[in-house]
Amino acid sequence: MTITVHVRPGRTPGWFQAFAPELPGCSASAPSVSEAVQRLRLRIDDHLAEARRRSPAPGTRRFDLEV
Repeated sequence: MTITVHVRPGRTPGWFQAFAPELPGCSASAPSVSEAVQRLRLRIDDHLAEARRRSPAPGTRRFDLEV
């Protein structure tokens, strides 16, 4: 799976914020670009694991949609 990541200067001078637009609310900050991306990777892993744990409501049908 490939997820687009954006990195921009953080609110704190000298820090960077990495975020994944495809995963709203999934972001990480650090004093270097590489560390911000590493932290974001951990957050993405947690985000996806939580999504897998959620159970759909009874009667829910699943479809895979190619886009």
